[in-house]
Amino acid sequence: MNSRIYPKEVFNAEINKLLNQGRIYCPDCYSINILDVSLTYSKYNTKSKVRELRKCGRCSGIFKSSEILTKSEVRNKKIDEVLE
Repeated sequence: MNSRIYPKEVFNAEINKLLNQGRIYCPDCYSINILDVSLTYSKYNTKSKVRELRKCGRCSGIFKSSEILTKSEVRNKKIDEVLE
């Protein structure tokens, strides 16, 4: 066991990375080409106020990290679309 003590911010960032490892699919077009977005602050750009944004390289959609889908979620969403 590692006996090092890490700052709370570092620990939480690493936990979030582990939780989001399986999430690699775009919620709109199901592409795996997901990019990080670093938007600068501007009073005209309301999306820049939200942290941890991702951008799809295929459809250029911008969404939160929590909206990225896993492989099983993509499968279930495609099945629901076919059934409707």
